[in-house]
This record gives sequence, structure tokens and C-alpha cells, in this order.
Amino acid sequence: MHKVKSCLPVLQVEVPFEFHRFIIGARGAGVRNLMETNDVNIKVPSSDQQSNWIVVTGSSTNVEAAREALLKRVEELNKVLVEMNM
Repeated sequence: MHKVKSCLPVLQVEVPFEFHRFIIGARGAGVRNLMETNDVNIKVPSSDQQSNWIVVTGSSTNVEAAREALLKRVEELNKVLVEMNM
């Protein structure tokens, strides 16, 4: 049996490791919502890897939309962090 290689675009999005749990959300609801809304697959690295990179796979248009949504969420989290430190 041959393995079929995916021809879908793969994009790595830099998201600070400390924000991953907020991206994932309670019981995975946040990341599931992003995947369903943008029709992509999102792989968040396990906590033992402590990587800042989240991998998004899907069609080019959908991957770009998911990237924008992830970066918007990071921006929101940064604002909350700044407000908490004021």
C-alpha cells in the first residue's frame, strides 16, 4: 500500500507558547471553532515541545483566513496581557 501525500498548503503560524492554551480553549472548543469556521486542520504542538509554531493545513484561501484569525487572537491576548500589567 502506498502512502498518499497531501497536496494541501501547509503554513506555520508563530503563536507564543503561553497563548496556546487560550487558542485551544476549554475542551478544545477554541481550536475546533477555528478549524470549522475556516475549513482547515490546525495542529497545536504538545506542551512538552514548548514550540511557538502552530501548523495550519487546508486550501490556500482557507489557510490564509485561519492564519489571520490566529494572529487576530494573538493580538487580543497581547492586549489583555498589557492591560493586566498596567
